Amino acid sequence: MTTVLPPQATYFLYNERMGEPILTTQVFNLLEDLNAESDLKRFEVVVFQNPVVYWLERHLRHSMLLKAKQSNLKVSVYPLALPARGFWSSSVGVKLHSWLFKVTRGLIPAGPVVSRGYMGSYLCGMNARQRAWRVVADPRSLYVRENIGARWSGSDAQYRLWVGIEKSWLTSCHHMLVVNDAMATYYQGILPSTATKLTCVPIYARKATDIRPVKQDVNGHRIRLIYVGSLSASKWNDAMAYRAFFKALAPYKEQLHLTLIVKQTNPEVEDLISSLHALAFEHELHVNLKPGDVQMHMAKADVGLLISEAWDDAGARTGVKTIEYLANSLGLWVTKPLTEVAKLVNRHRLGFVFESTTPEPAAIRQAIQEYLSGHAQIHQAACAYYQDKLSPELTRRLIRQATEVEQQSFLTPRPPEHHHGDH
Repeated sequence: MTTVLPPQATYFLYNERMGEPILTTQVFNLLEDLNAESDLKRFEVVVFQNPVVYWLERHLRHSMLLKAKQSNLKVSVYPLALPARGFWSSSVGVKLHSWLFKVTRGLIPAGPVVSRGYMGSYLCGMNARQRAWRVVADPRSLYVRENIGARWSGSDAQYRLWVGIEKSWLTSCHHMLVVNDAMATYYQGILPSTATKLTCVPIYARKATDIRPVKQDVNGHRIRLIYVGSLSASKWNDAMAYRAFFKALAPYKEQLHLTLIVKQTNPEVEDLISSLHALAFEHELHVNLKPGDVQMHMAKADVGLLISEAWDDAGARTGVKTIEYLANSLGLWVTKPLTEVAKLVNRHRLGFVFESTTPEPAAIRQAIQEYLSGHAQIHQAACAYYQDKLSPELTRRLIRQATEVEQQSFLTPRPPEHHHGDH
C-alpha cells in the first residue's frame, strides 16, 4: 500500500475574498516566508469560495496564484462555499454548509489544518476524525459576541445555534490561535478546557523598515499622523468616529499633517474629506495604493491612528493596523475603548491614549507635547516592542509549533472526485 508524507500544514480559507489585503499579509506573506525557511515546501493553501465571488475575482485570482507559484506556495481555489449571511447562517443554512463540505472535504489533505474563521473551523472540526486532520482553529475575531450577540438575545434560536457552533469547534480543535489576552479570556469563559489549547500568536507583519533615523529637531515641523485601512459606516473602521476625532484636533491643525490611505472611496470617505476641507485641516488622501507605496508613506509618518467608539468587541481588538504601525516604528494615538491596544500603549510608552473620539483640548495638547518632547524614545520603544514581542520570526515559530505532528506516514486518501478549481 502506498503511503505519503502530507504537507506540514494546510491553511483552509472558507468564504473569503482573495482581494482582501488581510489575506495577503496574514496568509500568503506568512506562508511564503515559512516555506522560504525550509527546503521542504510544507505549507499550502486550500480555498473554498462562494461561486459568485469565485467568478468575479477570476482575473485577480489568476495573478495572485501566479505570484504564489513563483514563491513556491501551492494555492488551490474551488467554488465550493455557500454564502455566509442571512438564510445561510440559519440552522437550515448551516446544515447545507455541512452537507456540501462533507462531499468536498477530500480536497483538503490529511494532517494539520489551520482553519480561519468560525464556519471553517466548525466544518473542519466536524470532519476531523474522518479525514485524519489535526485542526488548528484561527477564529480571527469574536464573531458570536460581536455579530450574533449584537443582533439576537440569549433566548433566540439563532443565538443558541451559534453558541453551539462556537462550543463545537472549541471542543473539536486540537489547538487554537488568538492574538491577545482578551480573546483568550473570552474563549476560556465559554469553555474552560480551552486554556490548554491556546497560543497567543502576534498578527503577522513583515518588518518594513530598519530602525527609524532619529529626528534631531521636530519643533517647528508638523506631526505627521497616518491612518491605513478601510473607512465605512461599520463599527470596525467607523468613518464618523474619525471625523469627530479630526474635528476635535482642528484647533491644533497648524501642528499636524494627516495622511489617509484607504482601499476604496465611498460616501463616508467623501463626507470625511469634505469635513477636513471645511476645517482647513492639512491632509492627503490615497486610494488603493500598492504595498510598496503604502510603506513609503508609513516611513514618512510619525504617529499611527487607532480611533474607535465603545462596542462589544472593541476591547478584544488588536488589529492588523496596530502591528503594521509598530513594524514601522510609529507612535500610536489610540482611544480608550480599544482596551488591549490602550494597555499596550500605556505600559510600554508607545504614544497616547485618548478617553474618547472627542478628546478634551487639554488631552490633545498633552499628546502633542509628549510627542514633541519624547519622539525619539517613542519610536525606539515601538521598534523594540515589535522586535521583541511581535516579530515575524516569533509568529512563524509559533505557527510551526502549533502545527507540529510526529513525523509519520499517512495512508494516501482516496482520490477526490473532480471539481472545477484553480491551482
